Amino acid sequence: MAERSWRTKLLILAAILSVWVVLPVSALLWMTAVPGRSFAGTLPPLTPAQAQLAVALERHVRAVASVPHNVRHPAALEQAALHIEGALAGSGYRVVRQSFRAGPRMVRNIEAVIEPATAGAETLVIGAHYDSYANVAGANDNGSGTAAVIELARMLADLRGRSALRIRLVLFVNEEPPFFKSDLMGSLIYARHLKRSGEPLMGMLSLETMGFYSDAPNSQHYPPPLGALYPKSGDFVAFVGTTGSRAFVRRTVGAFRAAAPRRASFRGSTGPITGRSTGSACRR
Repeated sequence: MAERSWRTKLLILAAILSVWVVLPVSALLWMTAVPGRSFAGTLPPLTPAQAQLAVALERHVRAVASVPHNVRHPAALEQAALHIEGALAGSGYRVVRQSFRAGPRMVRNIEAVIEPATAGAETLVIGAHYDSYANVAGANDNGSGTAAVIELARMLADLRGRSALRIRLVLFVNEEPPFFKSDLMGSLIYARHLKRSGEPLMGMLSLETMGFYSDAPNSQHYPPPLGALYPKSGDFVAFVGTTGSRAFVRRTVGAFRAAAPRRASFRGSTGPITGRSTGSACRR
């Protein structure tokens, strides 16, 4: 009887331990599963159009993020905003300013809109913040994302009046400290305004820190246990979203992989960037 009792206890303990293992692993697989397969191989050479795009992206990064630009450096922040507005206007857009006061200074979000073919279409927001942190120039964070939004606006301009979606291209101010997670964060002010409008929203793509690249081994690091899921070289683009955005992330990754199987390389594991995120790491 004693031996049987110990066997029962061991079986119960094994069942409990298996639940502790199976449930987290199952949750992780659910969070990280995305359509398509990662690609491994040598990147093809740039096409002439891609080479021109690279030049344009660098020009925007230099114009926006060669020096610190935020409320502590107001003249540089204004110059960055004027460059963004000039570039969007040069692509034929009506530039909309969402101005608000941050302490003693007026600052602004900047928006350009691709109106859809039908008035009731869903809205997709594509955005990036254009301010830098403290006394750094912020070429990667986030001049790179700003440049990408500007060039996307140029490349998508012919969709005006023809798109199945309303596409709002937005450059946000005040994303870095001391405004991060405050009521004066530009993206929060914009999101509240958009919610009040009642527009049907498909989702938002935030283009962030896209400028870093290194194919050197161990050039990318993560908190444990994420290192087992992601590439160890910093030569990929990550798609990340909250667990509530899982379907949107999967749809976005699937579309990206289907549209660019030979022009953008994909490789590496998929997984969450934070405990409540789902995403895919995709090599460029």
